[in-house]
Amino acid sequence: MTLRGHHASAPHVHPHTFGPSPVAPTVLSIAAGVAAYLSVRFLSRYFTHRTLMPFAVYSLVAGALALIWFGL
Repeated sequence: MTLRGHHASAPHVHPHTFGPSPVAPTVLSIAAGVAAYLSVRFLSRYFTHRTLMPFAVYSLVAGALALIWFGL
């Protein structure tokens, strides 16, 4: 049987027709959890012996540059 010059065949099924694979979101969620744990652990240890002065300096410099850049 033909339909407008094309042969009838099984319909093409897109790979994501039945939803994406749950593997990628699971792996990415685990990686995000590990990264969050490690960053909190690092920052907790960092701030027990150091101050927020580098962040304060960065904030002031970034703020001043933003004011100059945007002409406010």
